[in-house]
Amino acid sequence: MIEISNLKQEKDLEIIAEKYSNYYNNSVLEEKWSKESAIQLFKYFHNQAPDLFFIAYDKETPVGVIMTCLKP
Repeated sequence: MIEISNLKQEKDLEIIAEKYSNYYNNSVLEEKWSKESAIQLFKYFHNQAPDLFFIAYDKETPVGVIMTCLKP
């Protein structure tokens, strides 16, 4: 069962960054992501609004990410 929650551990960002970069590097969007650039993106959104940064976990393994921020 998939559980959506706030970030549980900092190391989860590395796991999801690997999945994120692989997905977008192999999509029709032809984006170029590295694991490091994905981690920077995630940290930016997490630092801006930690309450609006969510990780999907499948039995404690990160499998997805939802992130947003608010602008006045």
